[in-house]
Amino acid sequence: DLYRDCPYIKELSVVGLPDGVAEHVACAVVPNREHEPGLTLADVQAKIEAHFRHVAAGLPFWKRVRTLEFWEGDLPRTTSRKVKRREVAEELRRRHQKVRQESPQSKEFHSEEAGMGWFLEIVADACGKAPYEITMHSRLDDLGFDSLTFNEFAAGLEAAGVHVPDGVVLTGAVDVAALYDLATGKRHTPEKRAPRHKDNFQHHQEGDIVLPAPVQRLGKRGLAVAQRLFYKKGLCTKVRGESYIPQHIHFIVAANHASHLDMGAVKVALGEAGRNLASLAAADYFFSNRWKRAYFANLTNLVPMERSGSVRKSMDIAESILRRGRSLVIFPEGTRSRTGVMADFLPSLGYLALRAEVGIVPAYIHGTYEALPPGATIPKKRDIEVRFGPFLTIDFLRELTVGLSHQERWRLCSALTQRIVENLRDGISTRFDVANVRAAWKDGVLGPIVIASQSPLRNQEPVPATAAGKQS
Repeated sequence: DLYRDCPYIKELSVVGLPDGVAEHVACAVVPNREHEPGLTLADVQAKIEAHFRHVAAGLPFWKRVRTLEFWEGDLPRTTSRKVKRREVAEELRRRHQKVRQESPQSKEFHSEEAGMGWFLEIVADACGKAPYEITMHSRLDDLGFDSLTFNEFAAGLEAAGVHVPDGVVLTGAVDVAALYDLATGKRHTPEKRAPRHKDNFQHHQEGDIVLPAPVQRLGKRGLAVAQRLFYKKGLCTKVRGESYIPQHIHFIVAANHASHLDMGAVKVALGEAGRNLASLAAADYFFSNRWKRAYFANLTNLVPMERSGSVRKSMDIAESILRRGRSLVIFPEGTRSRTGVMADFLPSLGYLALRAEVGIVPAYIHGTYEALPPGATIPKKRDIEVRFGPFLTIDFLRELTVGLSHQERWRLCSALTQRIVENLRDGISTRFDVANVRAAWKDGVLGPIVIASQSPLRNQEPVPATAAGKQS
């Protein structure tokens, strides 16, 4: 509907178009020449292209139209006036294949790109396009670059032995040529350097209070006891789905987020598995002054994260925590809900799980918004419940996403986790396997998961009686 809202568009049809890597969003548009008769067809098409760029700028990558094709005449329709999307998709596939076969880049790079094929392949791998579609003059917004794409691109550079200094801001690049200059300093071959494997987060600043390690351990134990009493007795916290909690491996807990009470609720609900649970916390809130830093850095497992910093640095911090064998709670909505209504999960959850090679424990937290909503300072006594869903092992996530592009893999992992959390919220039993989840994944959207009567399922557990009979 956002793309349709343009007076220069008569009609359009959005379809999925395979690109050799996965399936991306394509759109066939019939221009409206009657809106402004004085304009040429080229002028009308230019205005439609500008409209698509404007709409795409406000959408996440997976919702953007990546292929825009102008359609001559009316779109094919059935006798009931519905667009024949299958015919539209087949025509766009034919056009796409023709361009691919005729493109000189599909056979060899242009002379100006000679020796830079390694770089273009990294760009193509990060954005999910074929290398022949990319030149040094390609604009990054047209390639669908977003914060996670830049992060994946940076990881690809490091895998190739190219070290990008922390001070270099890759997001400032407009096109591939500018990105090349920033990332490589105009080197035509990558320098062989060892990838970085370091912890790039610090709790303390100069002049801060740093307690001795034994005092820190004692303080954390005392606070853990007080925290359990507060949540169990003061807030009457209940736990469901405890059998899903892994006991001998580290993992990511992915939960909805509506209150500052959420982190503690998850930690208490996990029991022994949550003893060393870490969480990223906004540095400008939890570590804003010397006294806050003294408390949170010495006595909690919160790790400071700059909200205004790059996504790459935040993901590096989270990955570092997981690779050290610690579990991590993630709130994939990105921020606390101001209304208590859950927002869509960001693909960064899938990115982190697949990159750090850890599984995901979905969790739904009920009651914390009523106890301490955003803006409140004193919690109210309310019943709180933490519901855990089926553990998505890293082996399952790999099997689920095999053959998909990077972006599709991240999005599917996050979408499935969100579906499980929504079902936990609604009291619906979650039943699925790889085949029926992949069948429900169409055009970047996870539809209803249809379960065959004889389908071998995983990750089942009885749900409350009020939800009996429901499935998704």
